[in-house]
Formats: sequence, structure tokens, C-alpha cells
Amino acid sequence: MRSRKVRFTELVDELGRLGDKPGPEAITALEDRLKQLDRELRSVTDKFERYDLGKLSLEAHTLLTAAHQRSVIALDIAESAHTRAVHDALHPNILSPQMREREELDIWDGFDR
Repeated sequence: MRSRKVRFTELVDELGRLGDKPGPEAITALEDRLKQLDRELRSVTDKFERYDLGKLSLEAHTLLTAAHQRSVIALDIAESAHTRAVHDALHPNILSPQMREREELDIWDGFDR
């Protein structure tokens, strides 16, 4: 069986590799593993080992919180893009400033003078 320190280190490495848009399933699975390791941490009696594992646990919690925040931001961006697309579809006469690739903007060459 691997030591607690190795398991905490592996968890921290996995949390660091989640990327910019982590999925909720991945976050939940890693959160469950972290909770299990934190429960095991409570039973450690050696103060030096407990201190080292506590630092790793804190780092893992910090990375998990950051991953959760990135996930929420990615969902907010996707929702805003969807809302913008629906608005553009419902109001085709109003040009959206976010839609630079639309044909109307490519064809238009300025005011007639």
C-alpha cells in the first residue's frame, strides 16, 4: 500500500493537471479522494508527518478551490455566449459587437460620403 504522502502528492499532481475547463465529474472525484485522505490525516499521531501531510492537504484544498472557480468561470462564459447567440438570432437587425465575423461587418465599408 502506498504511503499517505505519496497519495497526497499524486492528488496534488492530478489537481495541477486539470486545465482551464475542468469538468464537474473530475472535480467531484478528486474532492472525494481529498476528503478520504483528510479523514486518514486525522489518525496520524507523528507530529512531523502530520505537519507535512497538513501542508500537502492545504495545497490540495487550494488547487481544488481554484479548479472549482475555473469551472464556474468556464460555465459562465459558455452561458454568456449562448445568451448572446440567442439574442443575435432573435434580433437580426441589431449587430452585436461580439460578432465581428458576421458577413454584414465584412461587406460594410463605411458611410457613403
